[in-house]
Amino acid sequence: MGIIEKIESNTTFIKISSSAKNPCLIASKKNENGTYTNKEIRAISGTLTGIFFTKFNSPKNNEEIEVVNLKLQDEGESFILQSARTFPMRNIINSILGCGDDLGKIWILVYGKQNGDKIFPAVAFKNNDQRVDRLLSIEEQKTFTISITNPKTGELIKNDYSDLNKKFKEELIKLNEKLSQKSESEPEIELPSDEEDTIETESNNKASVNGQIVDDSDISEDSDDLPF
Repeated sequence: MGIIEKIESNTTFIKISSSAKNPCLIASKKNENGTYTNKEIRAISGTLTGIFFTKFNSPKNNEEIEVVNLKLQDEGESFILQSARTFPMRNIINSILGCGDDLGKIWILVYGKQNGDKIFPAVAFKNNDQRVDRLLSIEEQKTFTISITNPKTGELIKNDYSDLNKKFKEELIKLNEKLSQKSESEPEIELPSDEEDTIETESNNKASVNGQIVDDSDISEDSDDLPF
């Protein structure tokens, strides 16, 4: 079961796919029969109207995972971008927080970035059609990151981003206090869970949810750094 949240009944839910072959956004919209249709898209744009957090139990490692939900509005359409604290989501959050008081209409693109023989999910971000400085630089993010290494070889095992995630959450809560103007009349519906079945999957690598066409040239100057 999804988490109950007051949102518009025609909301499109956006998730980040970190597929090694085709990192992108996945748009899910509820059909009349209660199932969801998934569609691959390149980008979304809109005005951030709210932020909330949900949790789910991951069957993969039997761990409770917190999900960040960003509510967007654009020309009468409502979107919720949902993701755990992945590299792409941290980059999106860092960019949003970097806008400060100038936060306006944002544009988010997720795509694959080649590094050697691997493809990493990367993010391009604009605010009011302008590239922005992130709240924390890569070096500043590293001060909130703990590297866990093999005590014998010194080889990196993994990075612990708990403190960085905590910092971003604190800043998002502050931002939401400024944004939150939720109407009491909004209907309550369930957020889709990761386990719900879909009856149709569409793929369109050029179109965004709101009809925007995205070309490869759009990412040439605004590509994000690879995860450190």
